[in-house]
Amino acid sequence: MVNENGNTYVVWDRHYSDISQKIKALMDSGYKCCLFTRDYPRFIPNLHQNLKIIRVSEDRANDTIPLTPEYIMRDFEDFIDTNADKAIVVLDVFDNLLDSGILNFPTAYILLNRMIDVTAINNNMLFVPISSKSLDEREKVLIEKCSVNVIGAVEEKPRRWFFRRKIG
Repeated sequence: MVNENGNTYVVWDRHYSDISQKIKALMDSGYKCCLFTRDYPRFIPNLHQNLKIIRVSEDRANDTIPLTPEYIMRDFEDFIDTNADKAIVVLDVFDNLLDSGILNFPTAYILLNRMIDVTAINNNMLFVPISSKSLDEREKVLIEKCSVNVIGAVEEKPRRWFFRRKIG
């Protein structure tokens, strides 16, 4: 799945539930997946034995991490270190970072770029669902130019090469 744009996919106007079937096929083949989400596990479709769920919240609940770049990056790096060569991460909270009032776009963008770098270095996959309504045009262009593959909102199905990767 490695190509000139790296292993990061921005998925416009979609969420984990929209891409979970394709990721499930990769998990079936041995990939470990880490999902950063605000949802409770019982509301997540296609639960899988290779799916680790990290709940993110502004509240200090026992089963969540704070909605801050430091905690997200810490758990992201821990997951990548533990599953070095077969890791998939879905950051399904990018919009929440912007909506929380805690972060502004530049800070969220820095977090995204750090995650893209770690993903590329380790030859893993990162999926970042983002609502196109949460960004202005300049911010969208910045994200699309930071070594990502873009899956557009108007696409009904991801491109055929989207999940092809040599295994072995």
